[in-house]
Amino acid sequence: MKSRINKHLPWLFFLVVSLSFILVFLLENPLEQLREFFAQRFLVSSALVYILAVVVSFIFSPITIAPAIPFISKIFGSGKTFLLTFFAVLLGSIISFYLARTRGEKTVFKIFSEDDLKFFQTKVPKNLNFANLLFFRFFTPPDGLSYYLGLNKKVKFWKYFLTSALGLLPITFILSFGADAIGRENKLLFFLLLFNILIILFSKALYHFLHLKKVKLITHAYNFHLDDIFSVATLALFLEKRGLAYEVIRESDRDKIESYKKEAIEKVGLDEVYLLDVGGEYNPDYNFFDHHQRGGAMVRESGVPYSSFGLVWKKYGEKLCGSKEVAKKIDFDLVLGVDANDNGLNLCRPNFNFFLYGLPSLKNSFLPLSSEKEDYDEAFLKVLEIFKTVLANEIKWSEKRLNDEKKLDLLYKEADDKRVLWVEENLSLGKAFPKYPELLFLVKRRGDRWVIHSVAKDNKSKEVKKEMPESWCGLRGEELEVVSGVRGAIFCHSGGWIALVDSKASAEKMVKKLLSSEDEKK
Repeated sequence: MKSRINKHLPWLFFLVVSLSFILVFLLENPLEQLREFFAQRFLVSSALVYILAVVVSFIFSPITIAPAIPFISKIFGSGKTFLLTFFAVLLGSIISFYLARTRGEKTVFKIFSEDDLKFFQTKVPKNLNFANLLFFRFFTPPDGLSYYLGLNKKVKFWKYFLTSALGLLPITFILSFGADAIGRENKLLFFLLLFNILIILFSKALYHFLHLKKVKLITHAYNFHLDDIFSVATLALFLEKRGLAYEVIRESDRDKIESYKKEAIEKVGLDEVYLLDVGGEYNPDYNFFDHHQRGGAMVRESGVPYSSFGLVWKKYGEKLCGSKEVAKKIDFDLVLGVDANDNGLNLCRPNFNFFLYGLPSLKNSFLPLSSEKEDYDEAFLKVLEIFKTVLANEIKWSEKRLNDEKKLDLLYKEADDKRVLWVEENLSLGKAFPKYPELLFLVKRRGDRWVIHSVAKDNKSKEVKKEMPESWCGLRGEELEVVSGVRGAIFCHSGGWIALVDSKASAEKMVKKLLSSEDEKK
C-alpha cells in the first residue's frame, strides 16, 4: 500500500499545485469565498470530509494533512478546527491500533513501512507504564507509534486510549491555534501555544537524555550457548520491565572486555554495564557473571555447577518474577538444566539411540553457516527474541501453576470423597496431584465435555494408581457406551489412564462405576 502511495506522490503533488493556482488566481477573495462555501453553506458535510481526510492520512502514511491544518483553521476557525482535528486524529490512532492488534504484522506492513516500524522497535521499550507511554506520545510520529503499540500485546487499550487522548493534544493545539496565537495580541492564547511547544520540546530532549546511554549487556562473540542467551534474555526482560533501553554487545577482544569491566566498576551501583559469560570473574556487586575462571564460580548443593544463567538468575530472578516462589520454580524447571548442560553434565540416560529435540537443538538451528562475526551477532539477536518469549512465558505459567496448585490443595481438603476431585476451573495441574495419598481420579471440565484422569503414582513414571477397566481401553462412541454402561461416553485411552465423556452427568456415572469396582476389591 505504501509503495503505491509513493508511486503516485508526483501526481498528488501536481494536483495540489494545480488546485492552489486555481484558488489564488481565479477567485477574487479566495479565503472569504472558501470560508463561505465550507464553513457556512456546507459546514456539516465539509467537516465530515475533513475528518475522513485526517483519518485516512493518519492510517495511510506517508500521506499527511498536517501542513494544511493552519490554513484550514482560517476557514473553519481555530476552535472548530481544533475539535475536528483532535477527534479525527484520535479516531485514526484508534483504527491504526485496532488494525495492528487484530490483523497483525502482515496487514500493518501493507499500509506502513516495515523499515519505518523498526524505528519504534529499537527506540521504544516494550514495557511502558502510563507515564512512559504519554511521554512518547507527545513527540513521536503518531501513525507509526499507533501501529507499534497495537502490535505490542503488553499495552492495554484503555492505557493506549488515555495516553493518546492526552498526548495528541499539544501538536493538535499548535497546528490549529498557531496562526491565531502568533497573529493576535492574545496573551492567554500565546501562553497556551508556547506551553504546548515546550511540552513537545522538553519531552524530546528528555528522551535523548535518557537514551543517549543504554545499559550495556556484554557477552562473548561468535558461537553462543544456552547460558549466555538466557543470561541476556533475563536482563533484557528485567530492563524492559523497568522501561530502560539496552544494547547487546558481543565481544571477544580481551582489551575491550577489560575496559568494560573498568567501566562497570566505575559505575558501581548504577547498573549500566553487565558482563555475562565473559570476563573471567564472578562478582555480583559489579554485575560480573562469568563461570569460566579457574575453579569455576559456584557449585549448587546438588553438585551442579552454576553457569552464567544460574548466576544471573540468583541475583535477578526474584526481581524479574516479582515472587521468590516463582523464581525458585523457574530455577528448578529451567535454570538448573541449562547450568548442567553448559557445564557438560549428562542429564539423560537414554533407553534408545536418539534424544528428544530440545533447547540445545533449537539454539543450534540458528547458528550461521558462515564464520563471519556479523552473521553470528545477527543470529544471536534472532534467537534472543525467541528465548525471551520462552522465559517470559515460563514465568507466567509458573505463577499460574503455583496458584492453581494452591486451589487444588483447597479442593482436596474440602472434598467429601478424597478419591476423586472435580475441577471446573481451567487449572494448570501439571504434576501436582500425585502428592494426595487418597486421590485416584481427577475429573476436569473441558468446554462442554469432561475428562477423567487416573492419577499417577509419582512424578517419575506414567504408572497410575487406578487404571480404567481393560475392556474399556481403546474404545470410542457407541461401542464404549455399550461396554461401560455409560451413555455419553466418547473415548477411553488404550493405556487406560484417561477417558472423555459428553457431560458432567456422564462423568459422575463413569466415576461411580470406577469407584464401585475399587470398593469391590476391598
